[in-house]
Amino acid sequence: MNETQHTKHPNYLAVFIGLGILTAIEIGLSVNVAESVRIPLLLFLAFLKATLVALYYMHLKNDSRLFAFFFAMAIFLLAIPFVLALLAMQATMQ
Repeated sequence: MNETQHTKHPNYLAVFIGLGILTAIEIGLSVNVAESVRIPLLLFLAFLKATLVALYYMHLKNDSRLFAFFFAMAIFLLAIPFVLALLAMQATMQ
């Protein structure tokens, strides 16, 4: 790439503000939502935030789609036992 070509850089401040808004939504959900719905919503928001961080701050958005695929598969495969453990813990508490 020569010096005359410019790549469009993402607006990191907008991503940061978006992450802050998602965090505020998570806090609101953790206080005001029934427990049966809370955990799936919080897991979805955590996945969304992790995706934003990976795409913009880890620069996967401009890399090969193969890297994004491996990242998404790792998150998905790590989420399965986590969700199962949460469901088992919730079942034993009742």
